[in-house]
Amino acid sequence: MLNKHIITPSILLLIFGPVLLAQTDGEDIVVGNYRKLNSEITKEERTLLVRLPRDYSETSNDYPVLYLLYGQNINEYLLPAITACDLLAETGSIPEMIIVGIANAERYRDYSSISDGYIENTVQFFTDELFPFINENYRTNDYRIIVGPQAGAVFAFYVLITHPDMFNAFIIENPFVGQNRELIFSKSNSFFANNPELEKFLFISEENNNNPLYIETARKFSEMLISKKPAGFKFSFKITEPSNYFVPPVPVKEALLKLFEPFAFPDSLKVENLNDIKEFYDNVSRIYNIPFKAPNIILTFKSDDFVNRKLFTEARELLAYQLSLYPKSLNALMRLGDLERMLGNYESALRFYDEFLKIMPVDAIAISNRRKNLEKYVKESLVYLLEKDIRSKGIDQAVRNFKRIKSLKENKLGYPENDFNNLGYSLLNRGMTEESVRVFRLAIEIYPRSANLFDSLGEAYINNRDVNNAIKSYERSLSLNPQNDNAKKMLEQLRRN
Repeated sequence: MLNKHIITPSILLLIFGPVLLAQTDGEDIVVGNYRKLNSEITKEERTLLVRLPRDYSETSNDYPVLYLLYGQNINEYLLPAITACDLLAETGSIPEMIIVGIANAERYRDYSSISDGYIENTVQFFTDELFPFINENYRTNDYRIIVGPQAGAVFAFYVLITHPDMFNAFIIENPFVGQNRELIFSKSNSFFANNPELEKFLFISEENNNNPLYIETARKFSEMLISKKPAGFKFSFKITEPSNYFVPPVPVKEALLKLFEPFAFPDSLKVENLNDIKEFYDNVSRIYNIPFKAPNIILTFKSDDFVNRKLFTEARELLAYQLSLYPKSLNALMRLGDLERMLGNYESALRFYDEFLKIMPVDAIAISNRRKNLEKYVKESLVYLLEKDIRSKGIDQAVRNFKRIKSLKENKLGYPENDFNNLGYSLLNRGMTEESVRVFRLAIEIYPRSANLFDSLGEAYINNRDVNNAIKSYERSLSLNPQNDNAKKMLEQLRRN
């Protein structure tokens, strides 16, 4: 029972995030890159802050782009957006995306000058310069999200009702503020009345201590949408308690979760093979009209599920697909190494462990130890020869050869108890139940007082539908180790049945 050879996601948390190596004392913490864009339209140099997905350099995937206005506000807006996008993507709740923070030039001129028409210069800057620049320099798809705090909310809402094709989703503060309040409300009435179909997403947030007139206008807009909401249009208006921040936060996390509700893989969906996963994300792709691949973490979790259900062929296929999408996925490399080791394909297991260690040579003690132990098993254990003989000569001849070699004075190979235990479970996982029973019995001949081996033999007997011998094995294990709770539990179950 103890030290069973099973695959578990035991080091998943070690490899959730990026690998950071060779930092020097005093080095800056970097969350993205500054880019400079000389605008011929606005006659200014514009500063962009670009944050790429964690897997960006390791894949060939294209990504949605989240455009964040007021991008120079690092602490207030950029970092919260990065945190929300990174952590939600890590759980597979939303797709990974590129974040582009756009530093302000003249915020009120650029974002809320509707009456004098200057706001159209900003629109042209986005469509003719910013979008092409991002698309040419980064791997993007056609899905764009805008996050508009403060005056940026006015610009984002103006774009929605005048140039709706610019973005797919709009996450903003209340735009019905200041001198533009009545103007954009009037424009919105006309726009939604004349657009019966609109595949867009709008999330508006407002703190309840703001100007009551602004809040009331936002309420009227919400009521208007009840009667005029276009088909396909998704809208959410949320009034929140005061944040007590000088700069109110934009609820990027909450909005993204609503926007990508269909993207999150449901726990209730039964998955039998890789095609079931591909089909789910194909359907998601049709919803958003862009191709989505299964997130790295979802493939990791589903491979664990396959292994636990002993669907080893399906697990290997899924993990190979995972590596095709994420060639440096440490989770996939670790699991493929463990799976090949469990199935007795040791050269393949060592190769996957080596690939893992090339990418993550530090803070990887568990994988390094697995590799060393496997290599030691192949080179120094007589149990490995037993395993090879089981495959090539059958269990009877394998046991005879093992006993013969063990008795030779010149034999230098060891036969640790744990090697027997691992081999027994490996055979059990491969469906070689009778061979597993024989290996555990052989091990007990050598280690007759091992409570763990008797416990393991009990499990092998259960798999072989030999209840009487299973009970005897668990009873013997419990007599050798009265604290063996697993043996107690199994005996209760077996005697009850």
